[in-house]
Amino acid sequence: MKKNYHFNQFSGLISSKSIIPLSLLFTLLIIAGCQSSPAPHPYQAPENATPASGRPLVFLSASDLADGIRSGAFSSYDVVSAHIRHIHKYNPDLNAIVVMDEAAALERARQADEALARGEYWGLLHGVPVSIKDLFAVKDTRITNAFPPLADQVTDFDATVVKRLKDAGAIILGITNMPVMGMDVQTNNPIYGRTNNPWDLSRTPGGSTGGGAAVVASGMSPLTIGSDLAGSIRVPAAFCGIYGFKPTENLVSGYGVFPGTNQITGGVQRRS
Repeated sequence: MKKNYHFNQFSGLISSKSIIPLSLLFTLLIIAGCQSSPAPHPYQAPENATPASGRPLVFLSASDLADGIRSGAFSSYDVVSAHIRHIHKYNPDLNAIVVMDEAAALERARQADEALARGEYWGLLHGVPVSIKDLFAVKDTRITNAFPPLADQVTDFDATVVKRLKDAGAIILGITNMPVMGMDVQTNNPIYGRTNNPWDLSRTPGGSTGGGAAVVASGMSPLTIGSDLAGSIRVPAAFCGIYGFKPTENLVSGYGVFPGTNQITGGVQRRS
């Protein structure tokens, strides 16, 4: 049964008085997470995974994709289709994308191409696919926080960050894996299981935006939106060899992001 997910009901779990205990808890989870058992099998780096490979569509930067779509060098439909094929090929090993509505993404890409043909330009990310951490509300999408009691809940609105991405023309391609409630430096949870590092399946991509980092590093999305309090964007970026940016606290709205505080800062992971 579909349930609506209202993030505000969880905002009271973390207040200004509880940030210090939260930081202490996160530190303890870091210590525990570093002692976790490895994945059971090794993994070879994805083919065409380096700039020297000729830069296929799935390894172009978001800005290069945006420029190419707008100039007509390739279509948004081509870009989204290429990423979906790449996800089908590599996600079974990586387990980084946990929710994806292929039909909706392809339809939105078709609309993006038709809009450009009419002379309409949606914004800087017109027709570019992006992925979102399983911590941000995305309308009509299963968002769980990797927390079993929320496993079947569906959000009925967009987080401010997600809305602004859509307003800029971005296409939501998929939802990325994370640890339970974003509280670990590896990425594993009872709902979706473990995400593996795209360079070596025996290693973690880090956390808590580990799914996003694995997605970007492996070419399944040109950029992803994550969250960061104590390294949750930056640590996985370092583990996976990509760029991770945490904006200044309170600069990015926390509306629609668990736990509903601007101190959990929304930021981006991407390839340069």
